[in-house]
Amino acid sequence: MARAGAFALLVLLLLVELAGPASAHASLLNSDPADGAVLGSAPHLFHLSFSEPVELGLSRIELQRPDGTHLQLGAPRAVPGKSGQVEVPVPDIARGSYVITWHAATRDTHIASGQILFGLGAAVPQGFKSAGGGSHVLAWTAGAARLAWYLALTLSAGMLFAWAWARGRGARPSRSGDPDGELIAEVGTTAGRGLALAGAALVGASALRLGLLLWQAATNAGAERSALSAARGVLLAYQGRVWAAVLVASVVALLLARRLVRRPEDRAGTLRGPVVVLAASLLGLCSLEVATGHAATRPAPVEGVVVTALHLGAVAVWAGTLAAFVVITRRRSYRRHAAPHRVALTRAFLRGFSPVATAALAVLVASGVWLAGVSLGPVAKLATTAYGKTLGLKVGLLFVAAALGLYHRQSVSSPKRGAGSVARSRAGGRPGARTVALEAGVLVAALTAAAGLTGLQPAGQVISLRRAQSQAQLVVARPVDCQRTPAFLLGCWQRYFEATTRKKGAETALADLDGLSHTGPYAEGQCHQLAHVVGRVAARRYTSLATGLAAGQRLGNICFSGYFHGLLEAYTSALTDSELKTRIDHICDQPGVKRYSFDNYTCVHGLGHGITLRYQNDVFKALPWCDSMADPWDRQSCYTGVFMQNLIADQVEGTAVDIRPSDPVFPCNAVTEEQKPSCYVMVTSNILKQANWDYRAGFAACQSVEHAYEITCYESMGRDISSRELLDGPKTIDSCRLASKDVAFRSCVDAAAKNDISTDHNGDKAAALCQIAPGDAQTECFKVRTEYLKQF
Repeated sequence: MARAGAFALLVLLLLVELAGPASAHASLLNSDPADGAVLGSAPHLFHLSFSEPVELGLSRIELQRPDGTHLQLGAPRAVPGKSGQVEVPVPDIARGSYVITWHAATRDTHIASGQILFGLGAAVPQGFKSAGGGSHVLAWTAGAARLAWYLALTLSAGMLFAWAWARGRGARPSRSGDPDGELIAEVGTTAGRGLALAGAALVGASALRLGLLLWQAATNAGAERSALSAARGVLLAYQGRVWAAVLVASVVALLLARRLVRRPEDRAGTLRGPVVVLAASLLGLCSLEVATGHAATRPAPVEGVVVTALHLGAVAVWAGTLAAFVVITRRRSYRRHAAPHRVALTRAFLRGFSPVATAALAVLVASGVWLAGVSLGPVAKLATTAYGKTLGLKVGLLFVAAALGLYHRQSVSSPKRGAGSVARSRAGGRPGARTVALEAGVLVAALTAAAGLTGLQPAGQVISLRRAQSQAQLVVARPVDCQRTPAFLLGCWQRYFEATTRKKGAETALADLDGLSHTGPYAEGQCHQLAHVVGRVAARRYTSLATGLAAGQRLGNICFSGYFHGLLEAYTSALTDSELKTRIDHICDQPGVKRYSFDNYTCVHGLGHGITLRYQNDVFKALPWCDSMADPWDRQSCYTGVFMQNLIADQVEGTAVDIRPSDPVFPCNAVTEEQKPSCYVMVTSNILKQANWDYRAGFAACQSVEHAYEITCYESMGRDISSRELLDGPKTIDSCRLASKDVAFRSCVDAAAKNDISTDHNGDKAAALCQIAPGDAQTECFKVRTEYLKQF
């Protein structure tokens, strides 16, 4: 018994490292472009940051259009000195919507997948699913192969224990109550054959796992390299080398097992050396396997790896030995023996295994308690997560197995129960076989559940991952870092301005943005979108809308009022429809803001933007909210925000839904009469875009709009020309001269003066513009300037 117990403990040591601790698979912490981003310029690199290092040879990153068309990317490469960060060269891509689909494999070969949707001057695709699903199939196949390998090794250990026990028992002198020698020899023979078969299954499972790696590499090879070169690369890489070694070690273990079980029975007393050699080979095999598991990827303390391995290894020893015994007792050659002898054998085997099972149970309890304290997270999450439910199933199965084990221990230690078993055997039953089989089956189920846990994330790790993702989003780069980034990554700028707004306030962030927008084309091109970011963060930072508005108003209308749009967007998105309906007339009645002033207009105008964004830029869903406002001035101000957001969504964000290239006046010709003035004052932004910013064509288009709004259209030209020419007076005057009508010229100049004032919040640029205007246009320009300045 002592020898069998010692051998079982040795087997336990062999299995101890089989399963590393469950760790989070490679999760995406952040990316550039960010999911949902709309870019103003084409990127040269994609940048993905994962929670752990990624095996590039086993991973795949694809770029697709929503119609499923694939675009070839460059080979992914690791960022030097940045663990878990990957960059992918991007070819020249045209304006449109795109989807990045990534399948990331870590060193434990687990595969995680995800998508990043972005637009390049176009709408972001919604609800897109990648056409490629091979990684999911591969992930399930790899998980099944891993479980098969583990079960084969577990059964090998169980058969080795049963064989060694039978050989050791057969070498002892017979005692009263022992099973007959022929039956013990039958157990040894069957266990030896089972050990050889389990070893062969282990070799097959090892070959399958290496084959899956090669398949995965060939699948992910892409057009830039052949499947053969990809497979060769895997065999030279970490995973390939390890699993090639595992396959060789499995073959060696099988050969050793076959040689061991063929030793003559009369030399049973010399088994210790060969058994130790075989055990050592299995230990080496286990060590190689664990090097490809979670323990190789998780930067956990050594004790965490050891305790988790002991936890799962104890189940393996317990289950493997009982499963081996059940397989042996199901054979016809075993069942031909008399029932009393089978009863005696069952009792003797269970008596010898009982100390091992007790030790395994003790290890399970102790290690389970330790693990619960470090990896489960909130108990409340157990019933609501896949990990918690699977863990509950595993614990329940182990409780059942423990109860059955206690029953068996009492059976073999109680003479009374033993007599009853013998009596039942004479009645034709299989004494103890059914309950032993049940215990083994329950343990195998628990082992399967444990294997399933390696593919799931404990609540504690989910929380840690979310914390890591949150921290990754808070990483603040310096503007110079964002400018030096090869792809001028938008996410770098977004994180910078988010953090600046949180720490220093909106005024500092906007002043910084205003300065940066004049130093580089990327910050200038993304100025409006980045101002949106500042506004959204400011809505959370400031205690009231008035404070947030005042912060932006002190800096004026920079980046096309993007700050106010983001601020009001965040504010209105937090309101229910009933709350918005109640408050809409008073949202912009802020302390210190004069009624009908420019600041008041900016707020109501921004409200129009926010409401339009609330409805994903659907103009016809946003306009009724403006209609509900009591004051006509408020309604018109709100309308301008709605129509401007429609234009900005098309030209800057790429998400407009109410723009028709074939009808550049739309939606102005489809709205109510009250809404038309505010629409036509914006209409040339779309007309000029369709005319490739040909001012002469723009003036000509204004002559064909509804006659009542022809002058309004000319004013829209003045506003667009002023902005397009960056408030340059001489260029603005020359551009306005392209109008074929004098009224169009004067309207253009007047509107340009107003735009100069709106942009700079003073009359200096407007005065310079008026000064160079000819004749009556000059007088009228100065008059418009004076009246408009009164609003400030």
